[in-house]
Amino acid sequence: GAEQLRDELFCQILRQLRHNPSISSEEKGWHLFLICLACFSPSLYLTPYLISHFIAVLNKKKDDLPKKDEEKDVTPYGGATRTGAEALQVELYRKKEEIRRLAELTIRTLLKSIKASPTRSHVPTPGEISSIKSGKDLDVKVYFSDGESITVKVSSWTTVGDLTSEVGSRFGVSKGNMRIFTVYEVSTTGEEHALPSEDRVADVISFHYFDSVKSQQATEDEVEAKPTNSFSFVFKARLFFDCTAAGALCADDDEAATKLLYAQAVHDVISGKYPLLRAEATVLAGIQAQELFGNYLTDKSHNAMKSDAVKADTTEGSSGAVTRSGGANLFDSTSLAKFVCREYAGDYGDDVRRQKLREEVLRSYLKLHGLSPLEARRSYLTLLRGCKLYGAAFYKAENVSALKDRDFGAGKVIIAITGMALVIVDPVTRKCLLEYRMSHMRSWGYSASNVVIEIKTKRIDGAIEDTVDDESDSDADEPNSRADVKKIFRLMFTTPAPKIIADLLRDYNCPQEDKLKSRK
Repeated sequence: GAEQLRDELFCQILRQLRHNPSISSEEKGWHLFLICLACFSPSLYLTPYLISHFIAVLNKKKDDLPKKDEEKDVTPYGGATRTGAEALQVELYRKKEEIRRLAELTIRTLLKSIKASPTRSHVPTPGEISSIKSGKDLDVKVYFSDGESITVKVSSWTTVGDLTSEVGSRFGVSKGNMRIFTVYEVSTTGEEHALPSEDRVADVISFHYFDSVKSQQATEDEVEAKPTNSFSFVFKARLFFDCTAAGALCADDDEAATKLLYAQAVHDVISGKYPLLRAEATVLAGIQAQELFGNYLTDKSHNAMKSDAVKADTTEGSSGAVTRSGGANLFDSTSLAKFVCREYAGDYGDDVRRQKLREEVLRSYLKLHGLSPLEARRSYLTLLRGCKLYGAAFYKAENVSALKDRDFGAGKVIIAITGMALVIVDPVTRKCLLEYRMSHMRSWGYSASNVVIEIKTKRIDGAIEDTVDDESDSDADEPNSRADVKKIFRLMFTTPAPKIIADLLRDYNCPQEDKLKSRK
């Protein structure tokens, strides 16, 4: 099997390391061993023999190194002119030191590899190979929704889950709220998807690297048809729980999580992800201005508040530390495009409409006088949670149920999954067609191209589900219930992301695991 072939490869490389008369050849053998360990691990049967051999090599190399009183004669730092024999001795000493370093690095690498998944999905990039040979980690830049970024060290065995934990820990997110965040891969064209926690970060980098190389090697016509698409890692929330549900996680008491959720919410609102009324958009814009600039300084209060601003404590959590303008109002000179969603972008071109929109936002802004940044973020999130599609993950799909609604035509829809419900959205009008609460989910499953969701709820006219007789879970034993009030309906869709949808439903329903039966 594959495991036996991997073990055979390790044994063949090991033969090249034993009694090799050429130190340069032996050094290349150690490099090859390290690269193989970064791609796949040996079996548990072979591992003890490899470790034993590496320890023996370390002990032997240690005996071969010169003693302390001889180092002055062989180290390259003596300063005196050396003969040819002395230079060779110095070079031999250096190479033996390098072999010893590689042996130590190989032992550490072997112990890491046996803890990781047996094999990788992609070969290492040239940059990763250089890092493996030198024993250094890769530098990976992870972005946030507001454009800020941090650099994290990752190895060939670092998983997406490890990277998520590292970024969340450095940002100060509590352990209880860590599971609502993950790392996304986001392309320059705006496409994004949450990376599975078990995937290796190096594999994601390798996939995009070789995809870019392949695009560069393509013909000019192919390049024009499919331009090179770069990507970036973005740390953002994946799960948006109903804060009123029993047992659900809530980030309101976690300042770091609240800050991340707020930055993501502002980005989503401005990009037009959520359908908002004009009044809702202006209120959210006013809250954003208060969080960013502090109290708006009117002409009458400008001079008095300017002196208070100098003395004010700027601690973010303090309810009194809200006067951060300290001078001219920055809001007046800031583009509305940074506050108002794109749905109303047409109002920017006309001076009269732009001024009217700014006045509406300003009226909302003035009502928030005295609100601290943390309070503003919480208010923003609280208001946005009232949007039916807040935190929704959208997936293109096609209805393949036996009973199709006449209004759906060919059956193309958008599946929107939030922390509270599964919503069927019209792909053209973006109108919410059907909504099913998470508490109504009975079970779900997926295949290579389909996802099936069984829902226990009342039949809705115009729905696109198949009816499934509910033999195991009925309401007959409930008081004042009727057998025909609730039934089990089956939703079936063809989609490019059936597993992602099923996993998201599972994660949202974790607080109710004892009530749900997840089918895979």
